[in-house]
Amino acid sequence: MKSYRELINEKESVEDLKGLLEVYEELSAKKMRTIRDRLIMTREFMDKLAELSHKVGVDLLQAFEGKKKTAGVLLSAQGGLYGDLIGRVFNDFLKFIDENKVEPIIIGSVGKKMFEKSRPKAQYLYLDLNETDGLEDELKEISKMLESYVKITVFYGKFKNIAIQNTDKKEMAGKVFEIMSGAEKETGNKRTKFIYEPSVKLISNKFGQNILTSMFGNFWEEHELAKQASRLMQLDQAIDEIQEQNDKLGLMARRSKKQLENKKQTTRSMRILI
Repeated sequence: MKSYRELINEKESVEDLKGLLEVYEELSAKKMRTIRDRLIMTREFMDKLAELSHKVGVDLLQAFEGKKKTAGVLLSAQGGLYGDLIGRVFNDFLKFIDENKVEPIIIGSVGKKMFEKSRPKAQYLYLDLNETDGLEDELKEISKMLESYVKITVFYGKFKNIAIQNTDKKEMAGKVFEIMSGAEKETGNKRTKFIYEPSVKLISNKFGQNILTSMFGNFWEEHELAKQASRLMQLDQAIDEIQEQNDKLGLMARRSKKQLENKKQTTRSMRILI
């Protein structure tokens, strides 16, 4: 049985851990509120833009018979404490690449470890992403790299409410026209569903550069919001468990102190009798 002093020391350690988790909880809550306020205004628009990008890509490629370079992109994380969210997104991604001939692209070291464990012999492209510094520039670089794919399917977490974070996927087109190697003549208005003005090339470039970058940045923010909400829920649960453990230690310490006092009282009584 632990002594009173040992119980007090353990209780203090548990309280320190609780304090640290509460700091993480507040940071996650603050980050979540900032991202959520920004996304609420643009979510519907960006979803429609992604849908349009996919339709335009499919439309332009219907006249193209060459090799179509496609990719499945996993957004994961650089660290843990995100509950089961990253694992659920990864499972959707893994199922997709198993069923489709696409190049796997993994962003985040957690996803990299999961993929290597699940598919140790599979080839993939890994992209690192610093989640704290220079994020905007890194997202632009990744988007520029993705332009080389005619079709990109991105897997990420999506915030529904503080208690529910879903998995989602979106398809978008890369820089289709350049990949088609000058096939503008083959993609006349008679062979497409849409009329492209002022030209197919300019519209394709617009989707492959500015719009792709905006959409990918939006997907990452959606994923980050879901991650922070998931972390907040896990931290809250951990704090509750720590508090329960702290209460138990407090009760045990009080009992130990009482036993110690009783023992001292018994000793004093025996000395008086002697």
